[in-house]
Amino acid sequence: MGFKIDIPTKLSDITLRQYKHFLKIEKQNKSSNFVNSKMIEIFCNVSLKDVLRLKVKDSNEIISILTKLFDDKPNLVKKFKVNKTEFGFHPSMDELTFGEYIDLDTYIGDWDNMEKAMNVLYRPVLANLKNKYAIVEYDAELNEKILDMPMNAVMGSIFFCGI
Repeated sequence: MGFKIDIPTKLSDITLRQYKHFLKIEKQNKSSNFVNSKMIEIFCNVSLKDVLRLKVKDSNEIISILTKLFDDKPNLVKKFKVNKTEFGFHPSMDELTFGEYIDLDTYIGDWDNMEKAMNVLYRPVLANLKNKYAIVEYDAELNEKILDMPMNAVMGSIFFCGI
């Protein structure tokens, strides 16, 4: 009895929510076999029962593919969509408010709260005009959709901010 596994081929196929879930599992468990099984389960959206049915060589290949995704240094992603909401990177980092700066500085290195930093950097787009766009004003209240942002945007913004 076979089944299909969709393996992410790029960082944008993985969400911040999935990555945070994986990091929590990784932190709590010492067994590399269990962590690797959970990696496939979380990033490929397949049940753990099905992961355990994989051939060893196939699971090792999938783990290798997934691990390599996080080796690259992605470019800054200016805009992305989550469902129908378009998010844009803060168009003028020099214009951050003191509150935005404090929240960004507090959370950018903290994976348990990374969505709070991303909430500062990426906000829903109000209007687009050619290569320019306006984003909504900062609200410290978390936009839940930010957890479903692509990891290439997360990693690109972290590199951009010099973390």
